[in-house]
Amino acid sequence: MDADEKQTRYPVLHKYIASHVDAENVWILKHTTNETDLRLIERDRGDYALGYPTSIVAQQRDRGVGSGFITYGIKEHQEYKPVHVSCFGDAFGREVISKINDLLTPTSLRKLLSFTEEWNGKSEIYRKKVEDQIIRPNEEAK
Repeated sequence: MDADEKQTRYPVLHKYIASHVDAENVWILKHTTNETDLRLIERDRGDYALGYPTSIVAQQRDRGVGSGFITYGIKEHQEYKPVHVSCFGDAFGREVISKINDLLTPTSLRKLLSFTEEWNGKSEIYRKKVEDQIIRPNEEAK
């Protein structure tokens, strides 16, 4: 794995898109908004979008985007993306993390999972990862 691959959020996908990154007709969003506007594709201003499958559902509701989109799950999104909550290690930070930990019960985590499943097409892979990496360890720790 080269240095560029280590810097990307998607090291497996990177090898497929790396040769296109500087192409004139490729637009890569590099800002804090995590969104690809699918209306660009509907208006023939783009051909493909790499983004979250949830963008389709959200933009259908919020922007009237049509239903002609197809998503392909990229394994990396669910395999390699860690979830973090962090604070400074001072007394206040420890207090905040303690309060967050108290809120993260198996019941509340499964409720959160039910909300996110609405947006990801009830992906079995996503459910298994959340159960294995977040809910089950949380149950065992309590």
